[in-house]
Amino acid sequence: MATTAKASVTTDDGTTRELDIIEYNDQHWLVADWISLTRDGEKQPRRLFRLGSLDYRPAGKDEAGADVKVSTPLSEALLREGPAPAGSAIDILDAQFKLNKDGALHHVGFAPPMKAKH
Repeated sequence: MATTAKASVTTDDGTTRELDIIEYNDQHWLVADWISLTRDGEKQPRRLFRLGSLDYRPAGKDEAGADVKVSTPLSEALLREGPAPAGSAIDILDAQFKLNKDGALHHVGFAPPMKAKH
């Protein structure tokens, strides 16, 4: 999964973050953060947000190098964990891993986040 571009996202505390945009399953996704799997630098996205499910506009390479400006509010908590807010159309995928016998993590794919039980 190669990084294709950068997106500028403003979080609920007013901080602006630059997130990578990657292509996955013929869609563009924001990468909330990356997980290093090996010492040699192999990494996988931990949480993805489908760009098409967010309000955004091209930024034309702003001063921070972002190609896209996302106007959908994304909280720091949402970037880290949990389902999208009720009634929102935000598509989220979380990385799924298995533990190898040698103790290393093995990436097995992505799935929507689990919903909280009421």
